Amino acid sequence: PLPMLPSSMPTPPTPPKLTRPRPRVCVALWRGRRGYPTSPLPRETVVTIALRGARSWGWRPLGCGEQAVSGAGGAGHAGVGQETQEGGKMNEVKECLRNIEQNYKLFQQQQFTFIAALDHTRENAHDKIRPITSIGQVQAYLDHHCNNSTDRRILLIFLNICSDLNKLCQKLEALHAGTSVTNNILEKCKLLVSPSNDLSTIRAKYPHDVVNHLSCDEAKNHYGGVVSLIPIVLDWMKAWVAHSEKLPRNYMQNAS
Repeated sequence: PLPMLPSSMPTPPTPPKLTRPRPRVCVALWRGRRGYPTSPLPRETVVTIALRGARSWGWRPLGCGEQAVSGAGGAGHAGVGQETQEGGKMNEVKECLRNIEQNYKLFQQQQFTFIAALDHTRENAHDKIRPITSIGQVQAYLDHHCNNSTDRRILLIFLNICSDLNKLCQKLEALHAGTSVTNNILEKCKLLVSPSNDLSTIRAKYPHDVVNHLSCDEAKNHYGGVVSLIPIVLDWMKAWVAHSEKLPRNYMQNAS
């Protein structure tokens, strides 16, 4: 049997509990699967949270406004952050392209109104023989020969979509240096959305049916090019995105 300790002996002190500090980390909210961020929320939301054992999850303290990245431990944060940043830029481009497509779908439903507006403005300009050959020509009709709100509204929708496509070309150009394929696609897009480019010879083909909604005379001699412009540019931009997503990561990183 164990000997009994005398009651006069002092009781050993209880060792203090070792607790891990709760580091405060600033993280950005992402939509997507946990640990695999895909794209930031439309309005960037940054919150400060207290996370127990943050380092074991791979978090590091961030300044407010700095984007959080997922990863294990402290190693490789710079590389992961770079990839996340570039992924965010590509997601921004795709989101912008989707928005333009949505606007175009609404515009496409009003193609007859668009053609009627061009008819009215051409008649006001005494320019019924010449075909619509450029974006600049549509702009001139709007500025000088448009007399009613319906015509003005639909012409503005067309010109705004063309302006958005032009701005998206600049975003694509700034995203990465590209290859001969992506650069060739981008040059085609930039040429097509140029205000002075001749549109009279371009025609949107299957699966697009915009030309089929015109009469033979309208399609051949007047409006075949102008109604084909936006769907053709959208197709080329989607091809640019598809090719760019297949490029090695260093293309994106070198561009930054």
